[in-house]
Amino acid sequence: MRLPPRRYKSENYGLEVRVTNRSDWSSLNRAETIISVEVSLANEKCTGNHLRAILDWIGIGWSEIQFSIGDTLHRFNVYAGELRTGNGRSEMEMAEEYTRNLGNDWMESNAAWIGSLPIDTRIIRWDEWRAHPNFLDETKRFRDALSADPEFAEAVYRDIQQFNERRGTTNSKEHHLAVQSEYILEELAVYAIQSEEKSTINIYPGSPLGAIKYCENVSGLCALNRHYGYVKLSSLS
Repeated sequence: MRLPPRRYKSENYGLEVRVTNRSDWSSLNRAETIISVEVSLANEKCTGNHLRAILDWIGIGWSEIQFSIGDTLHRFNVYAGELRTGNGRSEMEMAEEYTRNLGNDWMESNAAWIGSLPIDTRIIRWDEWRAHPNFLDETKRFRDALSADPEFAEAVYRDIQQFNERRGTTNSKEHHLAVQSEYILEELAVYAIQSEEKSTINIYPGSPLGAIKYCENVSGLCALNRHYGYVKLSSLS
């Protein structure tokens, strides 16, 4: 199968797609493979014309293109960051409501044009993943690995530290670090579900988590088998 190029100029949207990391997709049948675009509501490249440029790069012929919306997944970071939502410090229930509303905003901005695309598409919000029959078991599997595998735990906490540093926060409270680790465990659980159900290429405009790299390169309790593409977008001069 012909792979999308590592560097692609989207003439329609004035953006350049640069692939910074990509697994070998050559063994996959495009017609039997799902593309899952991972949407972070904290990443401006997961909406609007940036998102359209990614679709240009992806091309056609895939079984389905999913948009996996990490809206309520973000509740852990909101809670741990004690984000003020207008009613004082955020509790988890408030954080969940806040992030669900962010997802509503994303849907309002993007759902209509995605639905009009001449390809099979599906928007999956995080609450739908949480309701999946395998979600709790998969999350527990990675949570057990966090306790049993020091190298996995180190990768997870390093990811959290880097996330907080990028946002200018110095969150060192043990409780909040534990809460943020749940973000990564849920994300890994969904990747595992996707890979078990059908060949899936996960695409995100940013760098892969260290925890994901670790899971892809070890065997055992927290092994994760999936195909992935990480895409970096930059404005054209």
